[in-house]
Amino acid sequence: MFHSHQRRLTLSQGILSLWTNWAISVGFIVLPIILAPLVSSRVLPIIPLISVGLITALDRRNRVQPSPVCFRIPHMAQVILLLSAIVMFAASFIKSRAQIDYFTGQPITDPQRLLPVLKIFLVIVLVGLYNMIRLNNPRSCQTCRNKLGEAIDRGLIGVLYQRESKEQIKFLFWSGIVISCAAWVYYIFFYITVNINKADNYFFVVCPILWYVLSLIYFGIRYYTMWTYYCQNNETAKVIERQGTTIRYLVICEDKILLRMPPMNGDVIFSDDMKVDTAFKLTISFKENVTDNEAHNYFVDASEMMDSTTKLIFKSCDPAMYNNIFHYAAFVTDFEKASENLKGQWFTLSETNQMIREGMAASALAAELSRIYTVAMAWKAYDKSGNRLYEIKHYKPTFRLRDMPSWNVDYNDANWLYVARVNEDKPFFKLRRLWHKLTKGLGE
Repeated sequence: MFHSHQRRLTLSQGILSLWTNWAISVGFIVLPIILAPLVSSRVLPIIPLISVGLITALDRRNRVQPSPVCFRIPHMAQVILLLSAIVMFAASFIKSRAQIDYFTGQPITDPQRLLPVLKIFLVIVLVGLYNMIRLNNPRSCQTCRNKLGEAIDRGLIGVLYQRESKEQIKFLFWSGIVISCAAWVYYIFFYITVNINKADNYFFVVCPILWYVLSLIYFGIRYYTMWTYYCQNNETAKVIERQGTTIRYLVICEDKILLRMPPMNGDVIFSDDMKVDTAFKLTISFKENVTDNEAHNYFVDASEMMDSTTKLIFKSCDPAMYNNIFHYAAFVTDFEKASENLKGQWFTLSETNQMIREGMAASALAAELSRIYTVAMAWKAYDKSGNRLYEIKHYKPTFRLRDMPSWNVDYNDANWLYVARVNEDKPFFKLRRLWHKLTKGLGE
């Protein structure tokens, strides 16, 4: 029960933030539709731009919170609002100069009338489809991984954020298709440009508002149930579980990795505990920091290899949830002794990558190797600003595990993860770097 009150409070705030971020973000998306009957078409596109600024201010406030907040839906809302504003500006400009409506074939009697539901929900569908294709690779997820590690490293709250953000995006996408199709079908076949009647108001204003209210009720019930299951003080409360400090060791000898094979029982592998993973890891009571000497002693006690060396790769810390992971590399020289004492088998990097692609390896192992490879390749090819170190375009340096002890690179430095994405070999490098400098602290 140690730290359970603080963990309960943090997890409760995290679950509540999923609902509040949805309510605020989608509320800003629906706002131009609500104000459409009251505001002229020239002023209406400005409202989404103001909403983007307010969401950005909310983003900055959330970044100073002690517990991380999933901001994927607000970032998605920013994109939807920006694109919607552009489309509405273009529609207003075209409509003010056109005589005939392209879709209905009717003469335009009131060029000031703008129907934002037709534009906004179409943009929602396109942005939702893009985010579903990108899965965990949008800017908000990349930023979160750079600072806090993979979802598996952040424990229960990281897994919840990853799962629920996908659920919200799917809900937004499919409901966007339904409302967009209904509004466009009505607009093309039944709408008359002379005036706005009750049926027009129902399809163009009331339906989106009802959808928004129903979404609040649906996610409210969903997250209340989730809060009850994870945070109530009873036998099922998850706040008393998964707290502590985990130290993982990636055991390396020359160009091979020592891995623990799961028992072969013929069952389908669902859990990371039943997948291939590093040969040695341990969990101790929660500690904010683990010294290199402590980590080395833990490994020596388990492996009985006094001549081994250990090196910190990176750490994934979430003090608010009292759950953190320290990722170490342990370099040994005796294949047989290490495999015998640590009960593992040796695999090459290519063999390990094959198991990761086939879903046989634990998520934490995949995250470790991905971070090591990404950071090392960026460090060997570019400087901290993303400029090439060698005058060879798209130069790809060699990567060998045996060279890791001599690499003087900080794997915990998130800047190398940024350089791996934005560097001199990528399109629009200077423009993207300038944008990063201007918006640093807002979107990165």
